[in-house]
Amino acid sequence: MWVKEYIRDRERFDLDFGAYDTLIPQLADTDTARCVQYLRIDICTFEELLQLLEPYITRTVTKFRHFVHL
Repeated sequence: MWVKEYIRDRERFDLDFGAYDTLIPQLADTDTARCVQYLRIDICTFEELLQLLEPYITRTVTKFRHFVHL
């Protein structure tokens, strides 16, 4: 049975990381059309959006708790 490479290889990815660390880089390198379909926006726009949001979604230490190291 024919299966896309990124689906076939998903078992080898470390479960401590999410889709951005594993799936997105592989799709961006091998199948950009599938990556755009997955993200619903082109890769450049996704990277720009990520840069804008990064300060708000980065793990930080608060007065309530320390962030979890992966």
